[in-house]
Amino acid sequence: MYQRMGGGKKGDAWCSWYVSWCLRMAGFKTPNYGRARSWFADKNRIAYNHGRMSKAYGLPRTGDLVGYDWNKATVSHVGFIDLWPASGPSCQTVEGNTSGGLLNRDGQGVFKNWRLKKQVAYVAVWVE
Repeated sequence: MYQRMGGGKKGDAWCSWYVSWCLRMAGFKTPNYGRARSWFADKNRIAYNHGRMSKAYGLPRTGDLVGYDWNKATVSHVGFIDLWPASGPSCQTVEGNTSGGLLNRDGQGVFKNWRLKKQVAYVAVWVE
């Protein structure tokens, strides 16, 4: 469903299509990005970059986008921040095309996950 809405093909990773769909269902006009990295290309929207918080935004908030690069050169997975505690090692996210903590990371559904903050490459603000 998420891929069809955006023009993606069956079998493609769909985390980014899920983000587009959610934002549109909430009434926001957003780009139709099929790649996770696209959500983090606008540096003016970056609130968190590999452990460094932007002074302009403060702590990540519910609804901000979270991106993971899994130690690669570019972001390859995107979801939403649900909870970013001011202290502690973890944050809670909502992500599509994930497994909710199971061994297979791709494609099983939409899940709420606890992730280590040190795994987060970027947080971007799309809803203000």
